[in-house]
Amino acid sequence: MKAIEHKLGRVGAPGGDDSSGEVTGNPLVSRFAARLKKWRREQGKPLKEVAADLGVSIAIVSEWEHGHRFPSVKHLQAVTRYTGISASAFFSNGSPTGRDAGDGKQT
Repeated sequence: MKAIEHKLGRVGAPGGDDSSGEVTGNPLVSRFAARLKKWRREQGKPLKEVAADLGVSIAIVSEWEHGHRFPSVKHLQAVTRYTGISASAFFSNGSPTGRDAGDGKQT
């Protein structure tokens, strides 16, 4: 997580239940946003369900998916556990699955 935080830079004040701050325009945040939205749609989950499962508001998940805000480390960890996608896979240029091709295990 520290490497990801370093690449993102300081993106706002920590705390609160929403995110660590506004980050529009950061390419890593854009990748995260697109992959989260793609995963949610592939799973057929409405924003309301994802938000409830993660313990945040619908507006927060929407802001994450649009790249307007980025989750705190605590919420990023919750998202990775919930989706089964590793944090590094959310930000990589490769496959967003977060799984090795051969073994199906999270990387």
